[in-house]
Amino acid sequence: MENRPSAYYVLTGMAMRLTNQTAAAVQIPAGRDRIVVFDDDLPGFGVSVSKGGSRMWVVQYRNALGQSKRESLGKVGLLSATDARRAAGERLARAKLGEDPHAEKVKAKARAAITFGAVVEPYLEAVAPHLRPTYLAEAGRYLRTVWKPLHKLPLHTVGRQEITELWPRSAARPARTRPTVPERRCRRISRGSSGPARPRSTL
Repeated sequence: MENRPSAYYVLTGMAMRLTNQTAAAVQIPAGRDRIVVFDDDLPGFGVSVSKGGSRMWVVQYRNALGQSKRESLGKVGLLSATDARRAAGERLARAKLGEDPHAEKVKAKARAAITFGAVVEPYLEAVAPHLRPTYLAEAGRYLRTVWKPLHKLPLHTVGRQEITELWPRSAARPARTRPTVPERRCRRISRGSSGPARPRSTL
């Protein structure tokens, strides 16, 4: 991002280094609903102040395509200027390397919105034609009931540890190194696979 005078400098003729105190003291000029004041030491790091009184730390940068991106870091007063400056510096450094922190944040949020429980029924419907009724019933019991505590977790966070922790305490599980059929079903869901299990080789 190009190094240019902050909005506060343009409006007032004074330079500003953003701190907890200076961010709290920024006033919106008459006739404006919002103002973004950028720091004079770290270009791209700023504070957004609205007419309603909201004050938010922000960071602004250009991604590899030259698009301007602005990201909120946290509320002034809840997030210190030091921590906000550090977070802004990290994002600006990543942007210089060609990354897009804002796009990655959007992707992560979308990924977290897909829960384990949301894909259980579509998965069972997809594999039903390929499983014997007894296997399908067993898989359905585990996925719907035994592992119900996992339903609200983001799909990509469910792994073998989470699965085995919910193994029925009343069942004496034999020692084994290979996962059981229900475990394999659950792990295939967490990897995003909806197809039938790969057939075993008869060789």
